[in-house]
Amino acid sequence: NLDFDAELPEPAEDVKTLNLAKGQRKFSCRLPGGKNSTEPRDAPDAKKHFLAAKLAPFRGSCISSTIDFWHYDLCSGSRVVQYRDDAGLRFSLGEHQDSDHLLPTGEVRELYLFGAENRSTEVRYVCGPVLPSFEVVEDPVHFYTITVQGPSFCTWKEKEGAEATTPEGQKLLITSLLEPMRSRCLNITQGWWTYEYCYPTKMVQFHLENDKRSPQYTLGTLEGTGESLEPN
Repeated sequence: NLDFDAELPEPAEDVKTLNLAKGQRKFSCRLPGGKNSTEPRDAPDAKKHFLAAKLAPFRGSCISSTIDFWHYDLCSGSRVVQYRDDAGLRFSLGEHQDSDHLLPTGEVRELYLFGAENRSTEVRYVCGPVLPSFEVVEDPVHFYTITVQGPSFCTWKEKEGAEATTPEGQKLLITSLLEPMRSRCLNITQGWWTYEYCYPTKMVQFHLENDKRSPQYTLGTLEGTGESLEPN
């Protein structure tokens, strides 16, 4: 920012003062991220990291919702589509723009533009439990707001980060962050052994040869223990 002929405030950042026209004109140039800046130099990189981590479970796949007679597909980071198979109707609600925004509350905003007949969509990722569908509101005409809930968009400050509270007052435990992994298995191979964790039921160790697991050992399981497998 350039402030011509302005009184110079106490520097909160690196402030350079230049004199022009033999001192008759002065301006100050404030340089962000200077030695007195309160924001770390790597803050933009940290924000990009957190933004990518929050959206990671949604990238590379599509989630769907049905409202009245319409079906909606949200392919995070790619596109939004509205369609009716019975009527042969299909409309683009926008293509993803490189403007994802991380809010101080932990929520995220995405923007999709240049859809059919100039349709556009704002996607709001908000704090809440994992839901099988999302909300869609069209207001005004051809502008859509999609609301997706997830625990990764909450502010985890309660009980030293072990709990969060949704805007509706619902308490979420830190384990709710694992819900995108439900009914999925993760594998890693180290040497002769492969380890597989299937959330939330069990972890096994096995050797794979000719598409056959032999031997295989259970390293831990909740099956048959009476422990709850429910979310949160």
